[in-house]
Amino acid sequence: MSSANQTHAEGYLTTASGNQAHSEGNSTYASGGSSHAEGSRTSATNSGAHAEGYNTQATGQYSHAEGSGSKAVGNYSHAEGSSCTADQNYSHAEGLETSAAYGAHAEGRETYAGQNSHAEGENTSALGT
Repeated sequence: MSSANQTHAEGYLTTASGNQAHSEGNSTYASGGSSHAEGSRTSATNSGAHAEGYNTQATGQYSHAEGSGSKAVGNYSHAEGSSCTADQNYSHAEGLETSAAYGAHAEGRETYAGQNSHAEGENTSALGT
């Protein structure tokens, strides 16, 4: 279902409700202006947000979530992989079950990067400030 200006929805149970939003696949939802949701059970709910893959959520402005079960919550954040969370602004989490705080980058498996820090590998943490 398309319900705003210049929207595009295709597939099964897809909704594009933000201006210039694009939703495609199965049970996808794009409600932010210029947002894009594609895949299965994805949602992009803020301006410029992009969610792709399976069960991903991009809720921050200009955020990007991809993979499976990943969430890009912060503005300008990026989460990719499986069950990764970029939960604060300017954060980047990638891999398997990684999490990144404000301005941080976490990559690998079960890593955590605190504010303005970088953690990579397996079961590693960089606590930041």
